[in-house]
Amino acid sequence: MPSSPPSDPDEPARVVARLRPLEPRSLGQRSAQIVRAATRLFQDAGFRNVSIEQIGAAVGLTGPAVYRHFPGKHDILSQALTTQVELVATLMADAEEHGRSPVEQLALLRDGLGDLTAHRDVSTLWRREQRHLQPAELDVMRSYFAS
Repeated sequence: MPSSPPSDPDEPARVVARLRPLEPRSLGQRSAQIVRAATRLFQDAGFRNVSIEQIGAAVGLTGPAVYRHFPGKHDILSQALTTQVELVATLMADAEEHGRSPVEQLALLRDGLGDLTAHRDVSTLWRREQRHLQPAELDVMRSYFAS
């Protein structure tokens, strides 16, 4: 059942902001913390230049303790990129659901993407580090945007 249009013209943007997940949905709190820290480290130094020990230290763990949450560094990168793709897919779905017209949907999507790209670690990790993914992982990410 469609909801009635909001009386406040800024309401759709607030709805999208409220619905956007802040944490990866399938991860526990500590795993999400590891992914966020690794994302920043990968952005700053590059995937190949970051060690599991550095990732662990960034969240107050030893390197070996990180392995309780992820099998390896590659899996952390994959989760970081998957999380970003999921955020974009959520933005697209929310804009479609809450925008009353194509123009409003596009504006909502643009605003959401603007918020994402305002964070340097989120906006460029995909461009720089996707080459480290396996073909099957790239296919999974592309499937988010397939019709």
